[in-house]
Amino acid sequence: MDHIFNLTKRYITLPSKDQHFLIDQSVINTLIASADITSDDIILEIGAGSGNITFPLSKQTTHLFASEIDPQFFPTLQKIPNTTLLPGDILKTLPQQKHKNITCI
Repeated sequence: MDHIFNLTKRYITLPSKDQHFLIDQSVINTLIASADITSDDIILEIGAGSGNITFPLSKQTTHLFASEIDPQFFPTLQKIPNTTLLPGDILKTLPQQKHKNITCI
């Protein structure tokens, strides 16, 4: 939990983007468990932010697409295994293959 909180403190939230960070690990675990993810699923996380959900999601699937519009998060998200960063507006970069959507917006 401290790791997630410290990670999130490094970023500047932008009120114009209405950014909020999910930092409660039990809520993150419940969100991921409720998605009923299998290793064969392709996941699309919308609004990946600082990666608090992205990193544990990447361990549950063969491949994860992480959509994020704020460039300050790109370096962190690009380091997460099994993950392809989709920078920019998700409405313009939506992957075409069948996938499950995970978001905390």
